[in-house]
Amino acid sequence: MDSKKGKSCVGQLLEVFQDIGQALDRGVEADIVYLDFAKAFDSVCPAKLVTKLKLYGIGDPLLSWFYSCLGGREQRVVINGTSSTWTEVGSRVPQGSILRPILFLLFVNDMPNAVSNARIAMFPDDSKCYKIIEQESDFVQLQHSLS
Repeated sequence: MDSKKGKSCVGQLLEVFQDIGQALDRGVEADIVYLDFAKAFDSVCPAKLVTKLKLYGIGDPLLSWFYSCLGGREQRVVINGTSSTWTEVGSRVPQGSILRPILFLLFVNDMPNAVSNARIAMFPDDSKCYKIIEQESDFVQLQHSLS
């Protein structure tokens, strides 16, 4: 299952429940891994994100601007004229930036294409990767999809 245009979160949830329910009715198990993206975007490699932006057709000078915006950010704290040392910012996209949710969606949008041996149900900030387990090799395929 992938995130398709026009599908709602409720519709995707119902499809997942139907798949799992049908498996349980047949007496087979379904393994589900919940993927929470709450902090994942903070560790995105700027070079990988820029590569994806390029694949989506974004070129220079905008692409160079994104790269300079995403990488090499530093911050320090100043209190009563005394400042701390400069430290690299862990988040590559500024917190609170209007670009953050858009860039996140562009970064994960192709995730269903990378998973061939399991199913993905994507939601705004998390996803489910699941596989109906009918034989032992299905465990391996699910793990391969997660990797």
